[in-house]
Amino acid sequence: MAAPLRTIKMKRLFMATAIFLSLSTVPAQAGYFEEGTVRASLGVGTGTLGDQRYFILGPGLGFFVLDGLELELDTELWFVGDPSLFVLSPGIRYTVTQLGDFMPYLGGFYKHAFIKGLDDTDSLGARLGVSWDLAPGVMASGGVVFEYDLGCEAIAELGVTCSRFLPELGLSLLF
Repeated sequence: MAAPLRTIKMKRLFMATAIFLSLSTVPAQAGYFEEGTVRASLGVGTGTLGDQRYFILGPGLGFFVLDGLELELDTELWFVGDPSLFVLSPGIRYTVTQLGDFMPYLGGFYKHAFIKGLDDTDSLGARLGVSWDLAPGVMASGGVVFEYDLGCEAIAELGVTCSRFLPELGLSLLF
């Protein structure tokens, strides 16, 4: 049953829309990306898997081990469609904060998808983008994500690929 899932999975549009609300546990004047800062986030979006449409809720946590260097643990809960999915994704991201208002970031991640009634799937990915201040305590970000499905077999005749590029948009409220 793993092969049909891969076929369906390659056709999905993941997180068509996402809004990330990040809540920092340190005051904004202490620096959003300073060592010791903790990030709690909630992503909201929609996606498709095969012919099923899903509502996606994505809570996550991050901890800055050094200035600009965040270790992340994010999740995704896919609701409404069948089968239900739970995704666990550890990652790392570095944000360059020395350039002023525009702060580029680069990161990598691993994803494990637990799929009810089917074989689990794994993927590796990278992200590249920029964050900028909109107003005091409000930050926007935009970039691109590349994701590659491990154990996937591409089938060109069916339009099945093992990798994809996705947009990444975010809005953060910082406290």
